[in-house]
Amino acid sequence: MKPLARRLAHAVRALWRLQPLTALGWAVGVGGWLIYDHYGRDESDFVLRAAMLLTLTLLIVAVAFVLLATLYLLLRLRGHGAQVTERAVDAGTPIRTGLTLPGLRFWPLVDVDLAWERPAAVDVTLQREGGALVEEVTPRTRGRYSSIRRLFTVRDIFGLAAIRFPRTQRAALRFAPAQGAADVALALRHASGEGYAHPAGEPEGDLVEMRRYAPGDPLRMVLWKAYARTRRMLVRMPERAIAPRPSTVAYFVAGPGDEPTASVARLFLEQGLLGDEFLFAADGADHPVTLPDEALDAVIDSVRARERGAEGVGHFLRGVDHAQLGNCVFFVPGERGPWLDRLLEATRALPAPPTIVLGIDGALTPSRTSRAARVLQAVPPADRSIEALPAVHRALAHTGAVVRVVHRSSGRLLTDDELTRVGPAEAAA
Repeated sequence: MKPLARRLAHAVRALWRLQPLTALGWAVGVGGWLIYDHYGRDESDFVLRAAMLLTLTLLIVAVAFVLLATLYLLLRLRGHGAQVTERAVDAGTPIRTGLTLPGLRFWPLVDVDLAWERPAAVDVTLQREGGALVEEVTPRTRGRYSSIRRLFTVRDIFGLAAIRFPRTQRAALRFAPAQGAADVALALRHASGEGYAHPAGEPEGDLVEMRRYAPGDPLRMVLWKAYARTRRMLVRMPERAIAPRPSTVAYFVAGPGDEPTASVARLFLEQGLLGDEFLFAADGADHPVTLPDEALDAVIDSVRARERGAEGVGHFLRGVDHAQLGNCVFFVPGERGPWLDRLLEATRALPAPPTIVLGIDGALTPSRTSRAARVLQAVPPADRSIEALPAVHRALAHTGAVVRVVHRSSGRLLTDDELTRVGPAEAAA
């Protein structure tokens, strides 16, 4: 029954789009005709008759102008769908797609609106330049798309008539997570480690040994200050050591409110905070990767797997060498969801507690508003994620994991005191 209901609703919406009158237009048309027929003709009320005739005439004119403007716009858009729009930007960065619409400055009573049905997480504006309207879009989240489906709306300024029609265009869009600020405290070198001394190792340890200079020694190792005092050339040599291979196992968990964490994951990848060698995977990815560019692409594509966050964690960990599982990093959303139980279940068998990193947005000090104000005013998503943070943090920290919370806009690691202050504010008296 549900598929049938969906098809029926889709058919009703398609038929509604074909007719030009809005709900207000139908109300004005039907109500005006009834008033004209009953009072204007039957009751011979000439004032109402003239008023309703004027109203119906305005309705007909509005419909005619909207139909003509729609036909003109369709002719101008002919062939535009064959063009390919290629853009690669960060989320939150406004871009121009190259679509230019006629400004309709000389069309009375007519206005043009534009929205994207796919991808939907973009803000669309039409910038007027001269006699044309230039499309400018700002992606709100990361993603990769091969097509654009636009919904054009031609309407009159009174809201009586409107015609909507979609158009699909080929595209190559790549929206990367927005770049977050970096703080010195964020430099967590999970995968790096100093070598430990061993006589059979390579000379790659700390520079703790000294000997006389010999031909062939690099001049950068010469202790020039000692030479200035003693006139003896000494060189500093590294001790023999075995350095552990830096290898981090990292996984990005997709879910609601994961966009700040995606920015933090990008920061880790681009600044090498996961070490020189790492194994990275994300929800929705077919296989793990080892290069920063490939890992960032996996983070971008994970936007399609938000509804099944952390479903691939168990399979990913089973395919990793057990010796590497002692150094795991998980990037998780800042909002609670089904991903949490899946992640906790998959990480119980790890030989060492993992490091869990999550990103948040919004003001760290919640505004104190009354209950009535919170009911009447919509709370933005960022504030909701801030308020949900303490519960998510407690659930993750209860497992023994090292939880790092990063504030995306400032790049700071939040302290325990800050985490206890973050949350829903008490109502003001």
